[in-house]
Amino acid sequence: MIDLKDSLPAVVGNPLTTQPFHYSLLQDAHIRLVHLDVGTRNDALSIQVQENVKLETVSPYEALSYTWGDSKKECSISCGSESIAITANLAAALLQLRNPAKTRALWIDQICINQDDVDERNKQVALMRKIYSKAENVVIWLGEEGPDDEMAFRFVPVLLSHLPPLSASYGGVARQGLVARQALPILGSPAWIALSRIFSRPYFRRSWIVQEVALARHAVVHCGPHVIDWDLLAAASSYQMGQLPSDAENAHDAVAAIMEFHRNDHGQGNNIVDALFMSYRFNCTDPRDKVFAMLGLAKALVLQPAYSAKVEDVYLHTTQFLILEFGNLDILCCVSHPKNIATLPSWVPDWQAQVAVKSKLGKSTVRAPDAPRQQVRYSDDYRTLTVEGWCVASIATVANVFARHESGLLVGWDEFVEETIPPDGRCSTELYRRTLLAGERLPGITSDEELHSAYEAWQNLLTRRLGGYKPLTNLPDENEKGSEFDRTMTETCTGRRLFATAQHNLGLAPSEARAGDAVCFLGNSSTPFVLRPRGSYFEFVGESYVNGFVEEGHPLSQLTRKENKREFAIR
Repeated sequence: MIDLKDSLPAVVGNPLTTQPFHYSLLQDAHIRLVHLDVGTRNDALSIQVQENVKLETVSPYEALSYTWGDSKKECSISCGSESIAITANLAAALLQLRNPAKTRALWIDQICINQDDVDERNKQVALMRKIYSKAENVVIWLGEEGPDDEMAFRFVPVLLSHLPPLSASYGGVARQGLVARQALPILGSPAWIALSRIFSRPYFRRSWIVQEVALARHAVVHCGPHVIDWDLLAAASSYQMGQLPSDAENAHDAVAAIMEFHRNDHGQGNNIVDALFMSYRFNCTDPRDKVFAMLGLAKALVLQPAYSAKVEDVYLHTTQFLILEFGNLDILCCVSHPKNIATLPSWVPDWQAQVAVKSKLGKSTVRAPDAPRQQVRYSDDYRTLTVEGWCVASIATVANVFARHESGLLVGWDEFVEETIPPDGRCSTELYRRTLLAGERLPGITSDEELHSAYEAWQNLLTRRLGGYKPLTNLPDENEKGSEFDRTMTETCTGRRLFATAQHNLGLAPSEARAGDAVCFLGNSSTPFVLRPRGSYFEFVGESYVNGFVEEGHPLSQLTRKENKREFAIR
């Protein structure tokens, strides 16, 4: 492994013998800009810092999106008669991005925010949405060049020239069949592996990139000397998604989410609950940024960053605030166990936790202006949530937790269904199929017959993976439809258990669910939640799906009769 600092010219590798840069006090809604001086690779790196620039009337500038890397600021750059300490990765980026003919105006968090001033950090982070959305261009820096990067960057336009453009109607149908029919290198070839390594870089695991790229008017990716438009790299990611199990899988999921947030931002807007759920997949040095890095995705800032608060208090306050602000319990769909912060109430998400699930089951909603707000109560210490609802079922038995890329576990799920669903006239295959997709349809599938054929195609794929054989179905593009069922099922079921209720309904529950847990509807939520009775109170386990409990976005009326309503105190 090459030490990045050692690979930099000596001029930025050692501290300069000048005074540290003195930050002036920033006015409200003002920012700083870095003007990167001209120079070639071996010239001394120098900048000028323009302070108190009014954001609303700022001249054209670019915003940098990158990883700090090693947080130690072991490099320094000159700023007039002063110097500023920066990380080695930022120094490498500036050396590569420097224009030999003209200065370049950049917004760079590490320099433009006085990191030692907590109040300034709070105010500047609250401006991040405007900073990145107003930038003429977002410059994405992946890091120094690696041995296979040139091959990957050359491969992207070749890949996109041979494959049809993705569209909303295309729905992300699995690409393996498409790739096989095109004049492209086979999966697993050096070009595909090189592309996968691009997405394995630390950049794609960083929390802040979500809003930085999603809000961009235009974004360009730099990797050493190689440059490519972000939209092209994102399209390549979409085609490669799911093809090569590797460290890049989470990156492909992240890129897909960024593009979805980008589309929403230019349409109906993003839901902050969806953004916060995404934060589970990313890393950040300061765990409070699991929340703060996502705030800019909401068109109206719903929370103010507070870097002086404890991490536990940030997570608790965020959950309480969103329940009250949006008038619903959608944020509870983000809860997962086990938690890193053991002292958090069970109903508060711990965004530091390592979460296996890939998607929420509950759909984020927007409360109509005239709709009643969710009525909840908090204890004096704000750690007990009390809400009215209904207990509609109990978990009788559970299957193993499904892990991604473990097809053999599904054999156990098949047997579980056969053993727990009695032959009472209901089609266990239909119940199982709907449960695997949590009641959702596949893209491009409009009828139950087509969905059943896609399910059979998927079963055939599983059989072949395990060394067996099944004849083809009559479904056109069977491999693609079967793979799409597999992709959607994997997205839905990973990290969850199949379970059966005492009434022989099938459902999906969190990995921590067990027999004896209660399935409940709380308040005005259409998502059934799993609660664990603890005497006078309940522990919150997580969201669930139960086949047949929700119709057209609402709980079945017979499950939520007024006379059966009760209070749940959840700790």
